[in-house]
Amino acid sequence: MLFIYHFFHCLAPRNHRENLLAALKDRYLSEVDRLLNLMHPNDHIDYKALCETYRTDMKSCVVNWIISTTILDPETCQTLLRPAIMSGSMETVGALLNRGADLNMPYSYRKSVLEIAMAYLEKTDLMEMIKFLVGKDANVNRGHGDYSPLVAASLNHPDVVSYLLQNGAEVNEVGDNLGNTPLTAALSHSILDNGELRSSTHCRSIVETLLSAGADPNKPKNDGETALHLALDSEITNLLIQAGADLEARDDCGQTPLLVAACTHRTDVINVLKFELT
Repeated sequence: MLFIYHFFHCLAPRNHRENLLAALKDRYLSEVDRLLNLMHPNDHIDYKALCETYRTDMKSCVVNWIISTTILDPETCQTLLRPAIMSGSMETVGALLNRGADLNMPYSYRKSVLEIAMAYLEKTDLMEMIKFLVGKDANVNRGHGDYSPLVAASLNHPDVVSYLLQNGAEVNEVGDNLGNTPLTAALSHSILDNGELRSSTHCRSIVETLLSAGADPNKPKNDGETALHLALDSEITNLLIQAGADLEARDDCGQTPLLVAACTHRTDVINVLKFELT
């Protein structure tokens, strides 16, 4: 198979860079390694195109090759920072930071470096990278991104939530364009478009952690919904009530948490709210 790949690609009058992009796209890791060894640092390389073409399991080898063979300016280092984080290589990220990359510089796609890590890395690698980035002064609160790191973590990363709170993340910061705090974000993203609920195991853990850190259960989103409007089950409902959630809070449509629970058929939530209201 690899012989046929070499044969047909050798017919085309391509330079090493074009062949490298094709090999990366076609997922031939051995061919990627071969072409990297053939390329010269003076070849005209579009680093951004190179970094955006290959898949995650190839990122580290390509970025490391660029770092080891090229005199990089800070702007190029910044371009390489995102794929380096996606690869999970702290050594590579560190090398780029030493050459002028900035963890807190705005990206055109409006994601912070911590959010990039959460989007692409698995649990063990993720925690190691988060700790590394925060140790290098990555902003733990909302800066240029569409989400604050804590709101992003509140979607499905309980360990990251705890770590960010321990390192200065603001528990009641509005963290996205919908007006979500980490608490409402954790609950909002556990409700599917069809009204069904995702597994709430992580959600309960995250809610408990946020409330223990001082999350305000009555801080509304832009549409007026509070955390109690979004409660998934009786356990979360009780946690919010114990933290002082307002049972009579109304969203912009005038709906109380009880009415919303009735409309979404959350029977156990309805029972708790009715009991508290009587």
